[in-house]
Amino acid sequence: MRIMFASIARCVLLGIGITCVIACSSEVETTAQKPVVQTTFTQTELDQLNVYIIAGDYYEMKIGVKGNQLTGVYQLPNSEPNDPCLFFFEGKIGTQNPIKVSCYNPMNTDPIFTGSFKVLGDALIAKLNKLPNEGCEPQFTDEVGRSMVLDLSHEWSQVRVIQHATPLSSQPNGETTADEQLVKGTVVAIKEKQGNWLLVDVLNQDKQEGWIQDYVLYPLLDL
Repeated sequence: MRIMFASIARCVLLGIGITCVIACSSEVETTAQKPVVQTTFTQTELDQLNVYIIAGDYYEMKIGVKGNQLTGVYQLPNSEPNDPCLFFFEGKIGTQNPIKVSCYNPMNTDPIFTGSFKVLGDALIAKLNKLPNEGCEPQFTDEVGRSMVLDLSHEWSQVRVIQHATPLSSQPNGETTADEQLVKGTVVAIKEKQGNWLLVDVLNQDKQEGWIQDYVLYPLLDL
């Protein structure tokens, strides 16, 4: 009789042990399957993250983004007609914030000057090493810089300038009838590319869209 009770007790204990092992194993597996979300970063890890800048309309400034390439234009609408505040810029997007930019006007021979854009989400602070001309706001060269805020985002890959007058076509082929003629100096933002045809927004006019060929544009700087 004593032997029988001992055997039963041994079986009960053994069963409890098996249940515990199964429960514990299940709990371990469940814990292991939960994804680990990193919520903190070291400064080194932060330094390795690329700066994110939104392409679009920042009122006086228009920005295009293609991979790590930054292009754009700044034009003050109410500046002096004979001395407008106008400059184009290019830069490389990487881990450095502010982003260094090269500024110029492709329609004249003035030397290239430099600047930087401090990206702050949907805003940025632009600082230039010199004013493009006397029609520009002095904030560009002061200690704080000129603040720019995103008005409307666009999927613009580049902001470019027309070098050779060209028709603005309604379709990406050579047989379409020109809707309008774009003159030298017209600023366009590229939205799509098909072969050597580019779908663009004409930034000098309201809501004008059409196709042009890529060879009519001023070349970009070799950054």
